[in-house]
Amino acid sequence: MDAISIRMEHETHVAFAEFCKSVGLSVSAAMNLFAKKVVNESRIPFEISSPVSADPFWRDRATMDRLRSSVSQINEGLVQEHELIEA
Repeated sequence: MDAISIRMEHETHVAFAEFCKSVGLSVSAAMNLFAKKVVNESRIPFEISSPVSADPFWRDRATMDRLRSSVSQINEGLVQEHELIEA
């Protein structure tokens, strides 16, 4: 078995260790469970979001589809650059 080292804020470590103890796990066992879940499911086993996702503009599927389409067009060279014309 390999040993790893991770950095964690002290308060988070203390709270995590207390939680693990309350459910009968060591911190090491809990981290192993997390790692195995990630490997078995090929994903992080919970939702990760950013503050941006709280903005309804970014959560709208049509908006995101349009933005993805625009980015694809840019990446494929299907857009033309032009000078900004100021009124």
